[in-house]
Amino acid sequence: MNEKYDGMILNLKNIAQVGFNGRLRRTSKGSVTVEEDHILVPLKRRIFSDGREATVIDIRSILNEVFAYNKLLLSSKHLIEPVKTDEQRKHLEQISNLYRELERSIQGIENLKSTYKGDVDICSKLELQIENILSHLADIKRKLPDIELEQQMVAL
Repeated sequence: MNEKYDGMILNLKNIAQVGFNGRLRRTSKGSVTVEEDHILVPLKRRIFSDGREATVIDIRSILNEVFAYNKLLLSSKHLIEPVKTDEQRKHLEQISNLYRELERSIQGIENLKSTYKGDVDICSKLELQIENILSHLADIKRKLPDIELEQQMVAL
């Protein structure tokens, strides 16, 4: 694929892996990963300003990047061609993979809401991101109503 696409998939997969009362953190390479539960984590997060607000900003940034990339793919002339070209298959595969990982990331964001349940502002911001994902997925479904069929076709 390509480095940008791979980075988006990795970030979405990591968001999806956040467990109940789990946390995300930004790596030195710019991606997000699940924070290991350790006694020094609160101190480390405070020192490096890697708190809940930074988590919301990271998620919003990742989602905006995915949404923009998907819109670019969805506007591609390759998707309206009746013949299934290699370029069209590549675009459909990327859209399908991003669609699937966006769906999966919702649970990770829900789990982050449980982590920050005492912070109404953060929970509202996380809920907004879930709503943005659902809206984007609905938009993809409108433009590609047979996305499940396409996912199966790409797998062949």
